[in-house]
Amino acid sequence: MESIIKAVRSKRHESDQHIARITGRRYVTQPTFYRNTETVENYYALAGALAFPVGRTPGFAVIVAAIKDGENQMAPTLKVVDELEDLDLEELLGACEKRRHRWGYPDQLEFFYGDPERFLQAVCKFNEGLETKVDFAGGFYLSQPSGFESQNHTEVFLQQLRSLLRPSDGGGKRLILGDCQRLRSHIQNLPVEVQKIEDHPAVAALAYAVHSMVATSPWLKFVQHQQYRPTINSDFEYVDSWPWEDENDENTDDGLVETFY
Repeated sequence: MESIIKAVRSKRHESDQHIARITGRRYVTQPTFYRNTETVENYYALAGALAFPVGRTPGFAVIVAAIKDGENQMAPTLKVVDELEDLDLEELLGACEKRRHRWGYPDQLEFFYGDPERFLQAVCKFNEGLETKVDFAGGFYLSQPSGFESQNHTEVFLQQLRSLLRPSDGGGKRLILGDCQRLRSHIQNLPVEVQKIEDHPAVAALAYAVHSMVATSPWLKFVQHQQYRPTINSDFEYVDSWPWEDENDENTDDGLVETFY
C-alpha cells in the first residue's frame, strides 16, 4: 500500500534548541515531522492501537496523529485519522499490517499499542505468515499501552477520554475523531457503567493510543542545557551535556529534507 506520509526535516530545529537553552526550556519538538500528502496536514507523530474481538463484538484498531499546528507543542491536538473493525482476528491483523504502510511505516507505527499477551499465538502465527512473503517488510508487533498494568486502568482511561473529548474553555477539543464514524458510534453507545474497557474494543483501542501518546509525548526531545561542576582545583569544568544524554548525538540539519515511505 502506497504511503501518504512524507517525513519533513527542517533546520529550524537547531535554532529552537539554541533558544531553549537560553530560555531554560527543557524540551523542543523532534527535528522531523510528518506531512499528509492528501490533506496537507502536518503531524508531530502517529500511533496505532489494536483491541481484540470479544465474543460477537468485532475487534477494533485506530491510528491517531498529534497535529502540528504550532500553538501547543507540549499538548497538541490529537486526531483519529483511521479506523479498522473486524470480527475475524486474522483479517484485522492483516488490515492493520497493510494500513501501517499507508501511514508512514517504518519510521512511524513500528508497533501498535495493545495487549501483547492475549492471542499471543495468533499474532505469532500471523507474523510467521508475513515472513514467507516476497515483500516482507517486518513483523507486526504489539506494545503494552502506558498504564495498562494498573488495576484501575479502565477508570483512568475513560476519565482521560471524556476529558479530552470535552470542549475546552476556548471551545476546542484536545481529541477529535475526524471522519471515523464507526468509532464515534461506539463512543456514543458506550454504557454509563463500564466494568472492563476491553469489553468495548473500539473505545479500548482509542484509549490505548491516546493514553500512551499523552504519557510518552514522542514528539518532544529533551534539551541538553549547559551546566558547570566544580573540579578538585575549585575551578569549574564546562559540561555540555547531561550524563543520561548521548554525547555523540549529532543533528546534521543542513536544510529541508523530505522522505517518502
